[in-house]
Amino acid sequence: MITLSICSGSGTHLCSTLLLASVAAMFLYVYTIHDTFHTRSGESSFSQPTASRDQDLPQSSFETVPLTASIQKPLTGSAKRPSSANNPIFFKDLKYSTEKEKQHVVFVKVHKAASTTMQSIFLRYAIEHDLNVLLSKSGLHINERSNHIPLNDLYPVPAGSRYDILCNHLIFDYKKISPLFPEDTFYLGIVREPFSQFLSAFVYYSQVWKSQILIKAIKAAPDNPIEEFLNHSMSYVGNEKPNTVFINNRMSVDFGFPLENFEASKRNHSQIASFLKKIDTTFDVVLIAEMFDESLVLLRRMLGWTTKDIIYLDKNVFSAKHEIPSWIRRHDYPPHVKHLFRNWAAIDISFYNYFLNKFKDRISFQPKDFYSEVKAFKTLKPRIASYCSAVNSTGYLHFQATEYTSEFVLTQNDCALMNANEYLLTSKAQNVQKHRFFKMGKPPQKFNES
Repeated sequence: MITLSICSGSGTHLCSTLLLASVAAMFLYVYTIHDTFHTRSGESSFSQPTASRDQDLPQSSFETVPLTASIQKPLTGSAKRPSSANNPIFFKDLKYSTEKEKQHVVFVKVHKAASTTMQSIFLRYAIEHDLNVLLSKSGLHINERSNHIPLNDLYPVPAGSRYDILCNHLIFDYKKISPLFPEDTFYLGIVREPFSQFLSAFVYYSQVWKSQILIKAIKAAPDNPIEEFLNHSMSYVGNEKPNTVFINNRMSVDFGFPLENFEASKRNHSQIASFLKKIDTTFDVVLIAEMFDESLVLLRRMLGWTTKDIIYLDKNVFSAKHEIPSWIRRHDYPPHVKHLFRNWAAIDISFYNYFLNKFKDRISFQPKDFYSEVKAFKTLKPRIASYCSAVNSTGYLHFQATEYTSEFVLTQNDCALMNANEYLLTSKAQNVQKHRFFKMGKPPQKFNES
């Protein structure tokens, strides 16, 4: 049960102000939805599929393989950019800190790793603060197939400006991305337990994308296509490159792992270690999907953001209304299947284990109030979900400041943005940015191809 704070009779100045804000938000919501649908029907070239690419799956109990000693050993070396990644005591609690709010963020949107929820947070923040987002004119993604950034296909920014936020799919390449952003940009990504991520991708790309590679495996073994595919993976994949097969160590591919001699690279521990070192020295933090709320609280503190900036509604989670193939529910994969998966996903497993250990180490250095804030943040979620699911609600939801969370007010417009899927929210961000650019009347910023 939640209580809505609604202004009445003898309300105070604050109450009157909040009521006016709530009414204004409702008008803004109507405009948002109208504006977004107008763009989708007349200005954007993409169409919405029947299901989202980032739909989640029940958690797998697959045991992740420990790293080899050469990978587990802490890596040293100078970073290509100033980074807080190796400084565990990098920030203090926002309430008692003078840390400057960071608004320049590059987020690597890893496939099937809670990345759509993260993207929603960044796009809402960009819209709220009128920031420049790196967005494609022709669709949702910048480039899922290579690290090339099509500069002519990006929504422009005014001369003298740079982009502030990146949170759409691309294959990461620091040399190509960094010239588009300010020098103080904060770099982060997120990873998920590899077998769980593999299962999620297998279902999506077989059931939604209708990947012929995966459909062949399902037809060959309808009751257990996972084992069938892993037993004969190279027969199914053939000459397909890992950047076109979205279940072949895709997390590492999204972070920019070299594609040359990819299968041999799975056994090359020194190459994997070198790649981990490069990512570790480039990125400020890599978050963990299985510790999502802890990740968000950590991120809030590192960026100097508010509690409201990181609130979210669970998005794209499979439920009873989704038809899940029976084979995806099994957890009793025999040892030889686990062995096959270790060989198939060797790069992703090393990547995940390394940054899981790194994340846990970072958490262990946080002030004592860190988990108190995580607990307080978790208590907000059911109240937010209840308010946002209420039908015909006309009030606002007021959250008072606590020792661990800042004060904020939630309106139905906030709910609309949190509920918006990837297509609607990206389209809204595109419209906001396009209108702002033309309103300023400046020529576009010229970027050199790198």
